[in-house]
Amino acid sequence: MKRISFALILLIFSTIFYGQGKSGKSFPEMYCEPYGRLIDSLYAYDWDSLNNQWKLVTIRHYLSSEGRYEHLLFLNADRTPERVWDYSYDINGNRNLEISSTWINNTWLVTLKKESEFDINNRKINELRHNLKGNKWIFREYYYYEYNGDQIDKIHYQVKDANGMLYDRDYSVYVYSGDSLVEVIGHDGLTESVKTADRFYYDTETGRVSERVSFIYEEDHNGAGIFMPVRRLLYSYDQYNLLREELFQEMKDVNWVSLQKYIVFYKLDTSGKVEICHNGHTICVSVNALKAHLDHGDKLGSCPDENHGQGDNKSWEGDSVKAPYKIYPNPAREKAVIQIDTSIDPDIYRIELIDNFGKVLKSYDAYLKNEIVIYRGNLKDGYYFIRFTGNKVYSAGIIFR
Repeated sequence: MKRISFALILLIFSTIFYGQGKSGKSFPEMYCEPYGRLIDSLYAYDWDSLNNQWKLVTIRHYLSSEGRYEHLLFLNADRTPERVWDYSYDINGNRNLEISSTWINNTWLVTLKKESEFDINNRKINELRHNLKGNKWIFREYYYYEYNGDQIDKIHYQVKDANGMLYDRDYSVYVYSGDSLVEVIGHDGLTESVKTADRFYYDTETGRVSERVSFIYEEDHNGAGIFMPVRRLLYSYDQYNLLREELFQEMKDVNWVSLQKYIVFYKLDTSGKVEICHNGHTICVSVNALKAHLDHGDKLGSCPDENHGQGDNKSWEGDSVKAPYKIYPNPAREKAVIQIDTSIDPDIYRIELIDNFGKVLKSYDAYLKNEIVIYRGNLKDGYYFIRFTGNKVYSAGIIFR
């Protein structure tokens, strides 16, 4: 299988923020988050019925630039890596390539790719999936989409038969009420008989989806068809109307039983200021003032068609900035050496080792130093973050194993 270097992981965690320099120079006090609706991380929990509590099973970290996701990193509950998705986009901003790599024997191995095509209206028309076996891509499955205007009408799921010919294994029909999706009906591709249905229910005040119920289609003792509920997904939102929790339940003995839940954190949760559209102009406001602005009709994110980069307190992702550091070895066993290039940024004054909850584990004075050694000590195997604070604030990832 194809191997990719650990440089990919360093790329994943290379994001840039503004901070306060030790040299006395004046820098913005708080970072302004341009893309408030982008997810920063997601925590997945399973319900532990024996201990009657939620148990963390997976952590997802979303890395984004210029308003779109570039990488999605999966960690196990012990913070060891599991897999990563890398995303590429076409000139119109459509995600046309997704590559998945799995952490196997301390090496990232490419395992899966998804390739998508879009029409002139930027509607997704097909998706082709392959698995990598040896050095060869092996066909896995194919999806193609039908539309009625801008709304999806059908999605066909195709595989190959014994002769290598594609056929519909399943297909789904989308049903709407106005602009709202109300039902997705699953059919058997060969018999065209109904198999499943997903029904969507909306909050009448906000218009957001509040519940999604999954049914299987069965025949009763009289031969009449009936939809039986088997699973449901409940959505919870915060005061900003952002999705915060998804609760997965299963029908058991006519009762809904909780199985899993997702807790969602957004980039605005870690920013001091948030970008909003206020009276047709993009401004940065304190997170504490955000609710009042939204209650008066302001919207998260920049105003449509307004140029970015205006205002002294703005900071925009996607700037091309060379990292002023090198970390080796990475992964590390007992210690890691950090080399600092002061010719790129002479004002780095502090280096911190941080866990996935944002807790600072170790802190080092780095002002006018060219090298810092981080000793592992009693830290567990897994992923950690290194934060460099100076003229700008840089973040990188490191693995101890």
